[in-house]
Amino acid sequence: MKSMTARQTRLSASSSAEARGKTTDQMIGQQIRLRRGHLGMTQGALAKRLGISFQQVQKYETGANRINSSMLYEISLILEAPIAFFFGALPGVVGEEGKMGPQWAARLAYVSTVEGQTLVDAFQDLPVPVQASILGMVRTLARVGRLTTDRPPPVKEALG
Repeated sequence: MKSMTARQTRLSASSSAEARGKTTDQMIGQQIRLRRGHLGMTQGALAKRLGISFQQVQKYETGANRINSSMLYEISLILEAPIAFFFGALPGVVGEEGKMGPQWAARLAYVSTVEGQTLVDAFQDLPVPVQASILGMVRTLARVGRLTTDRPPPVKEALG
């Protein structure tokens, strides 16, 4: 097991609750995977443009290997994303909208999954009025779901 430096320990301790135990390297890797997926680019295609193996890209995306600043700069150029994008999911990062809380880490983790990307892509293909209707329905379902989770489950009566 790799020992942690004092800085890594401080970062891990301060952000573990918000980042659901993910390290900074894992969260940056998640952002790379998210952006690469959004562009429809494979790990192999990104690796080829970077002049590295797809396994190395895989290690960057999982956080197994740390990305140095020059490599992150190259990735940002290829993925056409500002460097700040890769740090956006980190706890305590201040952006245009203010601090990003733990909800952002969870949202970005979901959107970076295949299911999340499929959902977003399909939603964006819908006409705007249909999107608005679906959004309203989902908000209502979420509100009802929160109300029902506050109550104990109903008792089933035995059939006589």
